[in-house]
Amino acid sequence: MTAFIQVLRDITLLLIRLGLGGLMIWHGLTRWLFTTDGVPKYIEYLTQFAVPYPIYAGWGVTILELVGGIFLVLGALTPLVALLAVVQQVLLISYTNYWRGPDLVDPAGVYAGGWEYNVTLALLALTLLCFGPGRVAIDRLFHRPKSTETEEDIETGSTTTGTSSMVSASTW
Repeated sequence: MTAFIQVLRDITLLLIRLGLGGLMIWHGLTRWLFTTDGVPKYIEYLTQFAVPYPIYAGWGVTILELVGGIFLVLGALTPLVALLAVVQQVLLISYTNYWRGPDLVDPAGVYAGGWEYNVTLALLALTLLCFGPGRVAIDRLFHRPKSTETEEDIETGSTTTGTSSMVSASTW
C-alpha cells in the first residue's frame, strides 16, 4: 500500500508541475510574444496600481513565468521557482485585485477580476514548495542520499548504524 501511495504522490506532483509550469509558460509567452505591446501594457497595468518599480516588476514577472515555467516542467530548481511563484501571486493579490473580492465572475456572468485564480496558483506552488518535485524530476538527479553516520563518527572512524540523537549537518 505504501508503494501505491508513493506512486500516486509522484504522479500528482508531476501533474501539478506540468499544469502550473505550462500555465506560467503560456502566460509569459502570451505577454512577451503573442500580444501586441504585451509587456508595456502589463507595465502600464502595474503602474495604475502604484506598484513599486513597475518596469522591473513587469519584466521580472514575464521572465519568471517563462524561465520558471520551463524549470517547473523539467523539475529543476522546483522549491526556488515555487517560492517565487507564491511570492508573485501574493504580491499580485495585494497590489492589484484584493479589493475586487474572491470571485472571478460576478453573478451576472461578467468578469470581475477577483483573486480566486491567484490563490489557486499560489496553493499549487505552495504544494510544490512543501512536497518537492516528486521522483520524476531533474532535481532528483542531484539528490544526495541521507547518511546514517554522524560527522563525529566519520571523524573518529567509528561506524554506528543505529539512530543517533544528534542530527548531523550532512543530513541537512
